[in-house]
Amino acid sequence: YDPIVYSDLERDMWEKTGEYKDSYYGTIDCGHFRRDVIDALVRCFHLYKHRAISRYTTTEYKDASDYKLVAVLSSLGEKVIERMNAVTEPFYGSRSTARELQRLILELIGFINIVTEVRPHLRNPTYNATVTLPYRGVFCSTAHCLQDLFRVGIPVWYVRHASTLGPST
Repeated sequence: YDPIVYSDLERDMWEKTGEYKDSYYGTIDCGHFRRDVIDALVRCFHLYKHRAISRYTTTEYKDASDYKLVAVLSSLGEKVIERMNAVTEPFYGSRSTARELQRLILELIGFINIVTEVRPHLRNPTYNATVTLPYRGVFCSTAHCLQDLFRVGIPVWYVRHASTLGPST
């Protein structure tokens, strides 16, 4: 993955282009991220958007909601890109907007991973993972879901309601 997706987006990546005078806060610096930072984020977004669309249209392991998910993530991403290009704002506002685009990129990457790595194994009842997949994992409250996720190699934590635990637990 491109390092920009995981970047902290520090102040040195941001450019001041003007000031905003506010009677309450005084003068606030306004600007936007450097063009190379914006271009890198936009390039990553479009790359993973097209990969997600491609995975959705070419895989047999799709669900009915996949199209809606990709469409919503794509639409939100385009709106964020439009804001990044059109609005000058204080650093914290610019950073918040850029981080939203990073989050959308990561959601597209997650979707691609689910469609290409997880679903094919979930739909094959004889598949048993020999290694754990490199994901953070899932909290799960149903034994059936827990068993399926563990079987395909996703780290899982079984979360049970206190009322289901015996007194000796």
